[in-house]
Amino acid sequence: MISISPQIEPFPATLSGLARGYAALLPLAAAESESLAQLGIACPESLRKAVAKRQNEFLAGRYCAYRALAQLTPDQLSSIGIGEDYAPVWPKGFVGSITHTRGYVAAAVARAADRCGIGIDVEQVMAQEKATNLCQHILTDEEWRRFENAGAFSVGELVSLVFSAKESVYKCLRPLTGKYFGFQAAELFELSRESGTFKVRLLKSVGGGFEPGWCGSGRFALTSSRVFTAVELVSNAG
Repeated sequence: MISISPQIEPFPATLSGLARGYAALLPLAAAESESLAQLGIACPESLRKAVAKRQNEFLAGRYCAYRALAQLTPDQLSSIGIGEDYAPVWPKGFVGSITHTRGYVAAAVARAADRCGIGIDVEQVMAQEKATNLCQHILTDEEWRRFENAGAFSVGELVSLVFSAKESVYKCLRPLTGKYFGFQAAELFELSRESGTFKVRLLKSVGGGFEPGWCGSGRFALTSSRVFTAVELVSNAG
């Protein structure tokens, strides 16, 4: 397997020292696209007729995943399989997550001996009208009461951040639970703009031993146009 230079392009939502991340802008630069070809990374047959944007996102996600893995195993890169809904199947002994939004893609990985799960997400900050319309589907009533009155975030920032945080929680837990669960299955109960951290608890059973009351934590970063979130699971106990 071809080795890739372990250049670090940090994911904005800070990862622990035991996880590695890599981010890239879309479309990929010529050198990045050449690395894809050298690694033999290509779109699966089921994506061959997809629009160019979707193909580019898939390829760029796999590229970032290999770059992140290269930081942990610079001498030997294992293949990344393709699972349900094109989700990555990580090499044995590793966990990871891939995310993308308009013009941006990133991946994060960790050794399974260090982390049981990892989830990252990036979203465009919603316009206020869209955020207001989607609010009741993404936030619980308690989340809205708790954070909307705090005044630390605009409506667009708040709804986008909670959306992204719950996506990261889902990506982290889904491989362990084997079940789909929606936004109302969890709620954020702490959210600090100053520290860039949040805390979340489950309101419903999601499988895999993750029951109501289970709590986890994550980190986030906000720019004028994007929100980034990350969740790392140290053990099944949280």
